[in-house]
Amino acid sequence: MNNRWAELGILAASRAAMGAQFQVVGALGPLLIGALAADWAQLGTLIGAYSASGILVALPAGMLMARLGDRVLLLLGVGLMALGGVALALAAGFGMAIVGRLVSGVGGALLSIACAKMVLDRFSGAALSPALGLMLVAWPCGIGIALLVLPLLGTDWRAGLWLSAAACAVSFLPLWFALPRGEG
Repeated sequence: MNNRWAELGILAASRAAMGAQFQVVGALGPLLIGALAADWAQLGTLIGAYSASGILVALPAGMLMARLGDRVLLLLGVGLMALGGVALALAAGFGMAIVGRLVSGVGGALLSIACAKMVLDRFSGAALSPALGLMLVAWPCGIGIALLVLPLLGTDWRAGLWLSAAACAVSFLPLWFALPRGEG
């Protein structure tokens, strides 16, 4: 694909999936107490684990991207987000749930780093600011979508977790087919 705006739209959709995945635990929080978290403290730990794992991986991810390329890191990130989402949806308790959140958080960090670099590589001048703005605003839009959609599922919290994992998995395909190969 040679249309940088279409590529930006695909990147933004992936970031929206990331935002929804980040918010899924918070949106379903009261339903997860007793199911995946023993109490509110464990629920807070599940919420924070997504971001905490990103803190640990951000610097090495930049070095890894320099070695493997943007596309590989981006696809790895989305793949880890989907894998972590599946682990969370299958979790029978807190231990597996925290593993799922940590894995998906690493994927989200990889996605964020790769998206920012890819937008900076494709846009400059007057187009850079709106392009970065669109890419960045997609994450809180995903959070908002999760807060609107997930309560519609009622008390079926597993369906919400599966929906979140599916959004990440579905975003993998457009990235795979639309983004140029050999980019780095």
